[in-house]
Amino acid sequence: KILGNLQTRGQYYLTTSLPILKETQENHKSVAQVNASLADIPESTFFIAEGTWHNSDKVAISSVGNVFGKSGLFSSSQTQFDVPLVTRLSPYFDKVTQAFGVKVFAEGEAIPLKFSGNLNVAEYAFTPEYENYRLDVANGFFIEKHEFPHVFMPKTSADSGVITLGKQIDDNHYALTNIQIPDGCALLVPEDIIHTDSSSRGDIIVTLTDCVKADTVLIHDQSDQPFIMQQDKSERIGLSSWYV
Repeated sequence: KILGNLQTRGQYYLTTSLPILKETQENHKSVAQVNASLADIPESTFFIAEGTWHNSDKVAISSVGNVFGKSGLFSSSQTQFDVPLVTRLSPYFDKVTQAFGVKVFAEGEAIPLKFSGNLNVAEYAFTPEYENYRLDVANGFFIEKHEFPHVFMPKTSADSGVITLGKQIDDNHYALTNIQIPDGCALLVPEDIIHTDSSSRGDIIVTLTDCVKADTVLIHDQSDQPFIMQQDKSERIGLSSWYV
């Protein structure tokens, strides 16, 4: 079925009873558990967002297109998030993914997904107009966390899968980074990892389990206005001098 406007939401496909292609003793959470932390990566690879996370049970605000139901609020003293873009070219790429609790899988590798319920496969189309849609229609950019895993994969090499990941530092500070999914690869985001796919462009394939409740919060400033969450590409731009 179609979820909203194809220019902003994309198409949704449901598949069930898929055969197990490869048996593994690992699961989607254990494969991403490594000994890495924010202290192991440069500060240039993440952005510190200051704000308070109010789930929808405490603060419920209007949100168009939230397939998981009500949205909460992330109220920030800042007025713009400039989140670094980390690509495969970065010498810190693997460390950054490890520090944020996710894992990249190459073509042909088995991704262990173990959970109860159905596996849904969605294909979303992110157009250049998506940023304006989030600000003018959808009441702001969002970040979320939930009890089921995601697998994100660009449909073709022409599509850009950029997943924003978050990690709580203390009550009012969160580290955010953008991971660009390498061509031909998929990104596994286990449960309870803060994330959003809002910075992606083109056609992105996403797996998710049954659409149970998710803790989704819209990002607003202290005047309750949504603001831009954009990619800071300095991490990528500076790479050319490292490899000359």
